Amino acid sequence: MRLLKEVKYFKQFNLEVPDESLQIYTKADHYREHVWTLDEIVFMYNRIQRELHKVERPLILAQIVKMDQDLEPGINSLTWQNDISSFLKSSKTKVDKVYKTMLTMKHNLESITERLKSKRVIIYERNKTKTIRYEELQQALDTQY
Repeated sequence: MRLLKEVKYFKQFNLEVPDESLQIYTKADHYREHVWTLDEIVFMYNRIQRELHKVERPLILAQIVKMDQDLEPGINSLTWQNDISSFLKSSKTKVDKVYKTMLTMKHNLESITERLKSKRVIIYERNKTKTIRYEELQQALDTQY
C-alpha cells in the first residue's frame, strides 16, 4: 500500500515512476479491495479466537478446523502475484459463517441468562444452622408446585 501512495505522489509532482511500480499502480483499486477483504477476514478470525470460551469451542470445533484448513494456503503459499480473488471470496464466506455461528451462540447465551434472571424463584430457603432432611425438602417443593 505504501508503494501505491508513493506512485500517486510521484505522479502528482510529475516525477518519473519505474515501469514495475506503474504496473502495480494500475491495479491499485484491485489491491485495496483485497486488503479490505483481508482485514475483514482477520478481524472475524481474531474475534472468534479471542472471544470463544473454552466450553463453547467444542460445539463448533469441526467448523473451526475446516476454516483453518481452508485458510492454510493463504498463510503458507499464496502471494500477491497469484490470483487471490476466489481464495478471498471463499475464505471470507467460510470465516463469516463461523463468525455468525459464534455470534448466535453468544446472543443465545445472553438471552437464556436474561430469561433465567427474570424467572429467579426461591425454591427453598435454606436453614444455615442445620442440615435439611430429604423429606422436608420434598414437602417444601410439593407445597410450592
